[in-house]
Amino acid sequence: MVSKRALGVLSLLVVSGCYQPSFRDCMVRCGSDQQCPSGLTCSQGYCSGSAICAMPKGDGSAMPKGDGSAMPRGDGSATPKGDGLGLDGARESHESSDAPDGTSDVLPDSRKGDGGSPDERTDSGDMRADSNDSSDGSPDAVAGQDAQVAGTSPPFSSRVNGVAQLATALGQSDYDTVATAASRSEAESAGYVWYYTEGWVFTGRAPETIPLQHYYLASRNDNFTTASAEGIADAIALGYTLLRTEGYIYAVPEPGTVPLNLYWGDALGDNLTTANPAAQKLATQRGYTFVRTEGYVFANVPYVPNWWYWSDVLGDNVSTAAGGDLSMELELGGWTFIAMDAAYLIYNVPGTTSAETYFSSALADYYTVVRPADKLAALQAGYVLVQTEGYVFDAPYSSSDVVPLTTYWSSIRQDNFTTYVGGSAALSSDEYIALDVQGYGLSIQ
Repeated sequence: MVSKRALGVLSLLVVSGCYQPSFRDCMVRCGSDQQCPSGLTCSQGYCSGSAICAMPKGDGSAMPKGDGSAMPRGDGSATPKGDGLGLDGARESHESSDAPDGTSDVLPDSRKGDGGSPDERTDSGDMRADSNDSSDGSPDAVAGQDAQVAGTSPPFSSRVNGVAQLATALGQSDYDTVATAASRSEAESAGYVWYYTEGWVFTGRAPETIPLQHYYLASRNDNFTTASAEGIADAIALGYTLLRTEGYIYAVPEPGTVPLNLYWGDALGDNLTTANPAAQKLATQRGYTFVRTEGYVFANVPYVPNWWYWSDVLGDNVSTAAGGDLSMELELGGWTFIAMDAAYLIYNVPGTTSAETYFSSALADYYTVVRPADKLAALQAGYVLVQTEGYVFDAPYSSSDVVPLTTYWSSIRQDNFTTYVGGSAALSSDEYIALDVQGYGLSIQ
């Protein structure tokens, strides 16, 4: 049995600074030519500070075999397990409304116009940079972002669906802050050069988020990214065209987020939407004035993928946070990696509940639950909390970004198994039945 441990800025400007974003090992894909954020190197296609980003062997193509005969597991009579510990538990509900969206074939030019008169431009916006002043003071959120040397830091893509990195590129006197692949391609085609990474946004309308919209005005060759009602109203009043929604951010501070601020440069007739402390400092030095906070973005990678493990000795399955205490313990204990499972958020933001893994020494069973009633029932049945894996959504806000985390039960193995990836293998083994959906995680690419 596994033993338990305590579980220009314009072309003319030169930016100096020492801001360093906090990236977890192996959580973002390497850029072109194996580029990675400052301090990280490319390992097996992913950026890492020290770890080798090679997945343990296993493809998850079939449910591992084994009946647990090598180790007594009990008959479950003292610890009911067949119904997922016997309590249904009401899931919290969170309302989410549809967001306005739009697309356009307008491609920003590489040159900016005269910007119009200052009076016309007051309180409207376009320009951005990089973020990281923590709203909640957590270590993951407080790390600053690099003020990157021009051309050395392209945006880095997410390892999972549902989140994207917000980044800023600079053209001739025009900043363009974007998160979608379409906008990145347009910026690069128009000759813009990447300057800043800004943070992370949702790609779908997660609970209590607002759309971050990208507007463009051809007469000024001006890109403008905004999320506030005031910014959107200004863009429409001045004749900007909505290109698309770049992502979704929070209107108020949430765990792990930093403010995305709008600055106005009267001398240049330009706006800067930025979350980067270095960019904000430089903007102020260059005569930009603060206008408003447009919303709040994640300062750092906000998710952790789960790894599905199997113990042939215990006849037990479990999915746990990659690189966490439990995953390392399982590796040392001889468990076999099977496949990547869904990803969980690191932060307890609106519409999410903690996913917790419990262990029963009597049944040699790890059991991951989300619903409060199931957590209580696990404790009452003699299970002990091992660790919090992360936070999952209570409802499926997107059909493409989130996937159901279902608990499966095998009376033969006395095994509770909460998973997305392992579901088909569990059912095809004819030993498991599906019980209930615990919550919704982010799908792995």
